[in-house]
Formats: sequence, structure tokens, C-alpha cells
Amino acid sequence: MRKRFRTRVHEQRGVSIIELLVGVAVGIIVVTGAVKLMSDTLSSNRRLTLETRVNQDLRAAADLIARDIRRAGYWNNAVSGVFNATGAAATPNPHRDIQVGTGDIRYNFARQSGAQPNDVDAAEWAGFQLKNDGTLELLLSRNGGTEDWRPMNDPGVVRFTTLTITPLATPRVVELYTYCTCLAKLTCTAADFQDLSSSGGAKGSYFDNRPTLTIRQFTVLLAAEAANDPSIRREIAESVRVRNDRLDGSCPTV
Repeated sequence: MRKRFRTRVHEQRGVSIIELLVGVAVGIIVVTGAVKLMSDTLSSNRRLTLETRVNQDLRAAADLIARDIRRAGYWNNAVSGVFNATGAAATPNPHRDIQVGTGDIRYNFARQSGAQPNDVDAAEWAGFQLKNDGTLELLLSRNGGTEDWRPMNDPGVVRFTTLTITPLATPRVVELYTYCTCLAKLTCTAADFQDLSSSGGAKGSYFDNRPTLTIRQFTVLLAAEAANDPSIRREIAESVRVRNDRLDGSCPTV
């Protein structure tokens, strides 16, 4: 009995060093694959989160800029700016000018209450500009030379890189002289607005002051990137038509 027990004990052997190394190597490969898979998943989720944030901020800013520019030139006494066919003086819209610069735009419109129709100081100023640090700013008010700008984004998360506002290359101008009354004629023609002052014409020069309606349209281009990953960059372009067309000129006085 004692001999048989010793034989069994002698036959029981442990794992060899080679088997141990192979097992460790296999385990390392499996763990490395799992860690790599987890790392790729986390990286993908992080990138997706940054892309979503950039897209959201870009879309929100573009929609806000487009909606706000459309109301540029609003005047609560616009009926006074309608030209008269017989040449009676029309009050020019005090809010019709739009100032477009490099990376900024400024415009104004009348307050809807508590303002005199012809009081330019009662204008509500608005606009947008892009700062060098990637901050997109909104103009809330302007009092003389003092402007109140407020940030629209956090440049530490999403940084805007481009703000370009481009007017239509060829503005759409509607000629209104055919609605004017010239002397005894019910309607004017282009010949009635020719410059006759150099040839001694009695009517004088009307052509440069002929009534026109300019339809204003802008292309807004915005680009932004993630502050922590500049490779995540998106851009968006929108076409904006100002609702308040610009009226210039007048009919000859009859």
C-alpha cells in the first residue's frame, strides 16, 4: 500500500514553465484586445459627443443670425417711406443701412413701442462679430460709441473660426420709374430720367435719383471646430433675404 501511494504522488506533476509562458501570453493578448476595444469605444463616443456639440452650436448660431438679419431695417412708420408718383417727398427709412465688415455685421431696426417714427436714436442696434479667440458675439445695444457685445459660445468647448457675410454679387434692383407721373403723362419712361442738364434740358437731372427698390440678400458662412480636437470641424452656409427692401430715389415733381 505504501509503495502504490508513493507512485501516484510521484506521477502528479505541475505546469511547466513553457505552458505557463504560453498561458500568460494568451492572457495578455486577450486583455490587450479587450482594452483596445474599450479604448476605441470610448474614443468613438467622445468624438461623437464633440461632433454633436459642434453641429448643435453651429446650427443654433446660423439660425439665430439668419432670423435676426431678416428683420434688419424694420420701421414702424414704413408708410411714410412709400414714394409718391407725383414727386411728393417721402421720408427715408432711418434704419435702412446695413454695415457689413470683415467678420462682422451691424444693422438696426425700430423699437415696436415707445419710439418716435423718425427718431434715429430710438433704433435698436444689433449685429454679430467674430473675435480672434473663437468667440462669436451678439450686439445687444449701442449707445453712441459704446457697444454691448455678449458671447454666444464657450471658446473652451467650441471655437468659431469663420464668419463671412457676403452680399449678393449682383443686387436685384427693381425699377419704379414706370409708376411715376411725368408732366401730362400718366407714366414715366426711361427717357424722362435721362440727364438733360448738360444739354440745357428744362427737366434737369433725374436719372441718378430715379426710384428703385433694392432686394437685399446675404450669404452667411459659419465654420467652427472643437477646442480639444481641431480635426473635428464643420461649416454651414445659409442664404438670408432681408424682409425690408431698400427704397431709394423719388419721382420728378409734377
